[in-house]
Amino acid sequence: MNEGDFMSLMENEIIKKQEEIINTLRMELTTAKNNENINLKRALAAEALLEDKNAQIDYLKLEVAMLQNKKYGKSSDKVDLDKYPNLFNFETFNEAEATADTNEPEPEYEEKVIKVRKNKNKNLINRLENLEEYVIEHDLTNEEKDELSTKGKLVYIGSTDTNKIAYRPAKYYKEVHKYHKYKLIPFDNDDNETFHQVKYDLAFPKAMASSSLISNVIVEKYLKAVPLDRQEKLLHNQMFDISKTNLSNWVIESCNYLKPIFNIMHNDILNFDIVYMDETVVEVIKNPNSTCRIWEMVSPKYEKPIILYFFKETREYQHAKELLNGFKGKYVQSDAYGAYDKIDGVIDVLCWAHAKRKFTDIFKVAKGKHKVHESYCSKAIKYIDSLYHVEHELDRMNASDEERYLVRNEKSKKIIDEYHNFLKEAYEIFSSSSKMGQAIFYSLNNISKLSNYLLDGRLEIDNNRAERNIKPFVIGRKNWLFSYSDVGADSSATIYSVVNTAIENHIKVFEYLIYVFDNMAKYNLDNLTEKDKLEIKDKLLPYSPNLPEYLKVK
Repeated sequence: MNEGDFMSLMENEIIKKQEEIINTLRMELTTAKNNENINLKRALAAEALLEDKNAQIDYLKLEVAMLQNKKYGKSSDKVDLDKYPNLFNFETFNEAEATADTNEPEPEYEEKVIKVRKNKNKNLINRLENLEEYVIEHDLTNEEKDELSTKGKLVYIGSTDTNKIAYRPAKYYKEVHKYHKYKLIPFDNDDNETFHQVKYDLAFPKAMASSSLISNVIVEKYLKAVPLDRQEKLLHNQMFDISKTNLSNWVIESCNYLKPIFNIMHNDILNFDIVYMDETVVEVIKNPNSTCRIWEMVSPKYEKPIILYFFKETREYQHAKELLNGFKGKYVQSDAYGAYDKIDGVIDVLCWAHAKRKFTDIFKVAKGKHKVHESYCSKAIKYIDSLYHVEHELDRMNASDEERYLVRNEKSKKIIDEYHNFLKEAYEIFSSSSKMGQAIFYSLNNISKLSNYLLDGRLEIDNNRAERNIKPFVIGRKNWLFSYSDVGADSSATIYSVVNTAIENHIKVFEYLIYVFDNMAKYNLDNLTEKDKLEIKDKLLPYSPNLPEYLKVK
């Protein structure tokens, strides 16, 4: 082989080697490009996992701090209300200090102001005109008038009036019921005398308390959250030796009069197309089950207001089925409790506020510390806020149910679809066992039920209507344990139902309870006839059309 052939062979070999290297580099480049997204996701997932661990530490620290404060914190009247917004008892003690503001102007009683705010029922100034009036005269003494009269003619030209809201402490009095008796002596036969006495059925015939006193006990306990032991002390201060046990007995006995009203309201709410459901944990001392529940059922906003509470020992499916037995409607708005899915004919509509809350709770901890968590939380919250923005615009437009249905399916559905795609992407990043993974999974797993509010313009985007009305039980959770038994819990559920439904219908609770007790006394409560039930429905329910005007808040 000559030198030229050798050089040519070497050149071909080099070219071949170079081509192999180039092809290898091209393949590696293509592979790298294909894996770029995967590597990016892996990097994000690794960073998210690290943040998860740090976030979990922050969650645990926060929970430990809250538990330590609850167990070892000072029982003083200095409380950070921003940090503990729901601690009712603490707020009660420092309410005056917390809400006082010397710069807040006192309401002025001017005719001009009343006319401007004539249609605002909640205006304090308007209410002055409905109050009983007591005039306190402030005049010159006779000596001052005589002295001035020596200097000229003293002419009365009128007065300057100052209006104030006054308070007279509760007044106890003895109620004497005299049943007058008569003897009828026939004109023709003195031996056939007959005796006659008026028959009047009193409520609580075996109790020393009248309807008004028992109504006051209920109002103090269930509206003002004053426990019965504290009421016992207040009564003792008024020289009445009435025990907490007496008060408990009266409250439980009052349910005999209120239960028929409760049952009729339950039947009414089952006839609505939509109901709102919620529940909260309660503790009953004598019940070994630590997860007793108060279930709540609320009417939709377009129907007459009804709020019902039911005591049940557990959160089992059978209770949901029992409460909704006979439900003639279609939709149940709830908080993702699976029991409603099992009830025939019911469409479960989930709450977007619950979905958002899971992200906002994480965002508060992650903000400024865990950028991946913060970023994904922020995106999730923005999607949900966009849905609420559509609702606010519809409210502002005073949209009809049909308009609400059309706009939601045009605008909100697109946002939900985008949110769903975002969730599927995010779920690949975060561990399913992490707080963030659980928040994502909640929305991802329930996206269909969350979207059900698009089916009917009467449905609401969240279950806040029910959550607002479960708060009385949350606030008074300790106060209702007056009997330490299931009977006490069930009694409280019945009373709260009647009281809160009365409030929602703008009825004066104290006067209404007296009216109910006195009128229910004429019925045989153990054997109400259909005629009796119709009379009660027509005259005694908080939303009955024939309630007396004096019971209504003007």
